Amino acid sequence: AATDPLNHGGGFIPETQPSDTPLPSNAEATKKRAKIPTIYYASRTHSQITQVIREYRKTGYRVPMAVLASRKHYCTNRHVHGKDNVDEECRLLLKDKGNIQC
Repeated sequence: AATDPLNHGGGFIPETQPSDTPLPSNAEATKKRAKIPTIYYASRTHSQITQVIREYRKTGYRVPMAVLASRKHYCTNRHVHGKDNVDEECRLLLKDKGNIQC
């Protein structure tokens, strides 16, 4: 039976501690800044995003992050788009499982 490594002390382990990293000169800092990757998470639920944020906060690093979109902003279903309660309307459509889907 496979176990989730994050529930058993596993997960992301940095090679160095943030306090152990020497401060670079301005030229080195600019060069390093250019190499920092951008990571995008796509998730179906807020709880999955919350879990990712919780794991980042366990590290010694401060990771800048932002939620970019939601169903309310990007739903393209013509029966739901523009309504005040987009989430509820989508749930109803998915529950009915008719020809219309979100």
